[in-house]
Amino acid sequence: MNKVRAKNTGNRAVVLCLLFLTTFNGCREPGVSKSSLPSVSEACIVLENFKGEYSYGGWGEAAQSNDGEVAAWTIYHSTGAAERLVELFPRCGPSGKAYVLAALYSLDKAAFRSLTNTFCSQSGDIHVASGCSGWGETRAELVRKMQRRNSTLAFYPSRPPRRGFSMQFRGDNWDVYEEARKHEQERAAEAARGLEALGCPQLSVFTNLFRVEEATDLSGASIYGVYFSGPEWRANLLPKEQLALEGMVEVVFPRSNEVLQVGITPEELMEALKEVSTAPFLQILNRELGVTGVRLRAAGDRLHWETDEVIKIERALKTGSPLKDWAQIIIDVGSQPREYVEVFHPVGSDVYAVTGGFKVCVDWRTQYRKLTGKLPDTFPHVRFPKGNNEPHYPVVNRDGVVRLVPGGEIM
Repeated sequence: MNKVRAKNTGNRAVVLCLLFLTTFNGCREPGVSKSSLPSVSEACIVLENFKGEYSYGGWGEAAQSNDGEVAAWTIYHSTGAAERLVELFPRCGPSGKAYVLAALYSLDKAAFRSLTNTFCSQSGDIHVASGCSGWGETRAELVRKMQRRNSTLAFYPSRPPRRGFSMQFRGDNWDVYEEARKHEQERAAEAARGLEALGCPQLSVFTNLFRVEEATDLSGASIYGVYFSGPEWRANLLPKEQLALEGMVEVVFPRSNEVLQVGITPEELMEALKEVSTAPFLQILNRELGVTGVRLRAAGDRLHWETDEVIKIERALKTGSPLKDWAQIIIDVGSQPREYVEVFHPVGSDVYAVTGGFKVCVDWRTQYRKLTGKLPDTFPHVRFPKGNNEPHYPVVNRDGVVRLVPGGEIM
């Protein structure tokens, strides 16, 4: 601990405060001594064989820097680092090459520029990560981000890797590129099975009214949000008939004992899609924001995915409509940024319960303020200061007139 002396020794509180601040600041920004780093020769071997994600500052729940970052940091702080990195570049894998380039940008920009064309001309995206997210980045875009100030994917010589206690290598052996290849192979197999299943009678009938795209047979997984779990067949159905607005059905059917459970007819899907796409309130949204698509989500024997949500809404609205007739609709609006409105609608009724994206519509916000005296939040269900203080759900009719329905739960 640093010693702190005060000329006025009578003010003991000030001395103690300075001692605390000096100690705290020293702990917050730990230095990395060269003696605590792995050997340069070991770092070169690790970076040459590194197959994990390219990231800086750690990612995921533990937020610990991976061995690739530690190796790049170690080499950067060694004598003759630029020459060593240039020599190492052709022997590295995709992420290793990215680490080499990021470090070279701070060391030797001429060497950096001499290698970027080679790097960008090679095939395949680079698997990167930051914070809690991992994704694929094109090589050209990653090179741009390496050079950007305050980028999460740039190398900062003054920022050491995030490691709890030791800078020694952990032995990371995760091959993210091999895992990605396996995933692509699985997706290709699922797509092949999906197309093959389309030949069975209960699915082929949908081709009379719809073009089928992205048919997939998931043998051991389920689409998130669907009311059932287990093996299933999914596809996007695009109407052959031209509608008032561009429409699509995102359909999912469960598989039981190797038999697809199809409980909806193509005519029912088309009727629901037509009914919603011709509603006048969509023209309001189209004028304000531009409607880019209307998606009906249907599953099993129902015109929706999320049965739990339908039960909550029906409990509040008491429409008396059969469960299977409630349609779940996603209305895509705008382009930059792209947003959406989600509604649940009993087919054949004049009820559209808005469960998401309510506040994107200026006309709805205006009506909401007249009714409540305030603007809607992200979840527009309101509580009034009087009465039984139950939540009120925003519901619109075909013309876009807003009313607030009490009862039920906050969704």
